[in-house]
Amino acid sequence: MGLDLTALIIDWTRLLAVAPESRYGFLENAVAALLPEGAVYDPPPGLVWPERPEVGWYALYEFRDTSGSYKPHAWAGRSWEHMRDAVGPSLRADGDAFFGRLLAGDTGDHLEPGIFPGQDVRHVTTLVACAPDTVRALADVWTRLAPRLPELRTPFDAHAAEPGRWIGTFDEFTALTLQWADAVQEAASRKWALAAINF
Repeated sequence: MGLDLTALIIDWTRLLAVAPESRYGFLENAVAALLPEGAVYDPPPGLVWPERPEVGWYALYEFRDTSGSYKPHAWAGRSWEHMRDAVGPSLRADGDAFFGRLLAGDTGDHLEPGIFPGQDVRHVTTLVACAPDTVRALADVWTRLAPRLPELRTPFDAHAAEPGRWIGTFDEFTALTLQWADAVQEAASRKWALAAINF
């Protein structure tokens, strides 16, 4: 655990119907059901749906150019933390609301309270669970943040750039941010939740 990150959009009522202590395992099983056994898994980026329509209450979200690793996401979160003090108050507030809820800070900041009781998040590299209301709020933040994303180039280059590592350039940071925004918008359009687990 701790090397890979798998994101999914999901009907929140399905997750809440599961006993709290079994929810993390429920998400693991949902992810495993879409991964072919004994075959190369190389889907196109974006949503990957179950083949059977009766289980169409969730979909994986595949990121481009991450090899499934949690590391690009962790570095994107660190990049925001490194540059946030160099941006203006309104942009910082929206960046904190978006990046802080999804990627930056402590893993506990990424979770709805009580959603995974008993799960020791100290030993989980990246764990995200955003209820539909949180997803809607993130989508609203993104409408303000998206047109201002180019304003982050200068602070990124000054405080977070490190070419050669994951998310070492602003273009890489932007590309991953846009994919997270797409996942948020896909979930918001269905009034679903957004989750990410190490798998």
